[in-house]
Amino acid sequence: EVLKQTQFAPFSLEKEVSILFAVINGFMDDVPVDRISAWETGFHRFLETNHPGVLEGIAQEKAISEDMEGKLRPALDEFKKTFTL
Repeated sequence: EVLKQTQFAPFSLEKEVSILFAVINGFMDDVPVDRISAWETGFHRFLETNHPGVLEGIAQEKAISEDMEGKLRPALDEFKKTFTL
C-alpha cells in the first residue's frame, strides 16, 4: 500500500523517502492497511506544518543523514501520538 500513488500526482522524493523510512523503521507497523493512505497524507501535512526543515533537508541532501534522522524520528513519534487509527 505504501508504494501506491495516485496516477498523476506522485510523491516528491523527500515525501517518498520519509514514508519509506517510517515503514522500514516500524513506525507504521500498527497502521491498518485501509488507513495507510490517510496516514501518509496526514504525516506529510504534519511535516510540512510542524517540521518543514525535515523535508527540505531530505530534498537538499537526497538522503537521510544522521542529522535528518535525528529530526525525523522525533517527528514520527510526535505524529503517531496524534494520528487516530
